[in-house]
Amino acid sequence: MIRTSLPALAGAGLVLGLFTGCVAEPAPPASRPTGSAPPSASGSADSASPTASAAPAPTTSSGEEVTCENVLATEDAARLEADGLEYRADRSEPFGPAAAELAADGGLSCTWLGGGDLGVWFTILSETDAAWQARSAGLQGSGWVETGYPLPGALEAPPDYDPNYIPVMAHVDGVTYFTTSADFLVAVAD
Repeated sequence: MIRTSLPALAGAGLVLGLFTGCVAEPAPPASRPTGSAPPSASGSADSASPTASAAPAPTTSSGEEVTCENVLATEDAARLEADGLEYRADRSEPFGPAAAELAADGGLSCTWLGGGDLGVWFTILSETDAAWQARSAGLQGSGWVETGYPLPGALEAPPDYDPNYIPVMAHVDGVTYFTTSADFLVAVAD
């Protein structure tokens, strides 16, 4: 997915319900799914590297713990599949250093890939507001910009984060989201 193709994906309504029903509720932390975190670049200043949070694991509206298989609404998963994007458990590495830090702190990283350079990446982590504030300050110190779109306090990655994607991070109700496009957070705003 190249920057110029993001409006086309949004116009197609690709992931309007992404993260629908994710709420922070108590769940046993030992069962929280985690993504595999590749080593981040040494000396990365993309976040303040907050310590593990005391926030509960995110759950779906039915109370299930969020996994890559259930984080999308059924119709959104079907749209991704119809557009040739498939969930790739074997490729659920975080997208860049900011997402890698979320995964290293216990976050869940998911990847949907299609042919060519088309893909959707996101990472989700339960963390306290204080941990998010520290992370947000570190991100802003490394060039991330607060846009407030589509959520208050949403941060957009600097242009040099990746030449083909515009990652965004936001924190809502004890859950921090990282995604490769702000359009994927619209459902969280609703």
